[in-house]
Amino acid sequence: MIHFLITIERTGMICDVRWSQPAYIVPAVDHSFFDLFSSEERPELIQLFDSITPESDVLHCGRPLSLVGHGATVRFCVLPLEETRFLVFGADTLLFDENSNASEYKSIINRFMQINRELHKKIKFDNSEATRYQFENIQFLNNELTNTRRNLEKANAQLKRLNEDLSNRLVKDALTGLVSRYQYRAEIELAIKKNPGKLGVFTFVDIDAFKQVNDTFGHRVGDGYLIAFADRLRSLPFTDTILMRISGDEFGLFTYGLPDVNDEDIADLWAALQTHVLREPVVVETHEIPISISAGMAVFGIDTEEIYDLIEYADFAMYQAKRNGKNRYSRFDPSEYEREKGEWAN
Repeated sequence: MIHFLITIERTGMICDVRWSQPAYIVPAVDHSFFDLFSSEERPELIQLFDSITPESDVLHCGRPLSLVGHGATVRFCVLPLEETRFLVFGADTLLFDENSNASEYKSIINRFMQINRELHKKIKFDNSEATRYQFENIQFLNNELTNTRRNLEKANAQLKRLNEDLSNRLVKDALTGLVSRYQYRAEIELAIKKNPGKLGVFTFVDIDAFKQVNDTFGHRVGDGYLIAFADRLRSLPFTDTILMRISGDEFGLFTYGLPDVNDEDIADLWAALQTHVLREPVVVETHEIPISISAGMAVFGIDTEEIYDLIEYADFAMYQAKRNGKNRYSRFDPSEYEREKGEWAN
């Protein structure tokens, strides 16, 4: 961290280095403050100091300036002490960054400068006791500034953790760790945008007779059953697939980036579910529970290019599978869908 507190003449000559950290940043007295900066920036600095009057308040430099030969930037603020003498506090730009904490930093720095001016009026640094007194006050304010900065950094870090936790809760289902019902449509939309012109299969999965699991073994075992089911979905040999929990016993898979989809591809998807998800009963605690699912598939890019319709069509196909005896799959049939829509309308 770079910071310094000096007094200079209106001409820019340094007349007192009250502190400098690191020590080499500011040269000894009888050197020009303006020489710390590039030749291109000096006219602007000279004009700035010429505009300050003895009645001026703390003036903050508007932008970071480069320290010649140090590869660092600082901002500084100025407060007139006398007609031709100024108090200058400089620090690396971290303290002055324009962020949510900037106003609090600025308030502390302004107070710091005002106290130093009052000390200058009362004592002129004529003896070692006065110098020590001033130094102790400066150190106190510097510590306060540092502590405030640390507290704000801690508060920001805690806020970041809370935001990340909230984001994770929205993105991930709390029980299974799959993409949650709050986020899965956005995840599907993103996958589609990243694979323009490609097809995708949405598989709507419903666990058959899951209510009986809860009624027979209780909700704790039921939750364990859902967790084990989610783990089996993760074992599917698909790379570009979003796994999601839609509601209690309803799940979804969206396999994307496909160049083509036909009935054989749909059958292969169901075969993978049979192999990796339905291969054997689910064991929870000491209970061995049979597993059966009904699945409906709809194809993005063939059946529809609207995400909400895609999910509705796959849901419709899943209920077709249930009505046909459960523990099976069905591909979305637009003619069946239109026929049933007509019946509902009547």
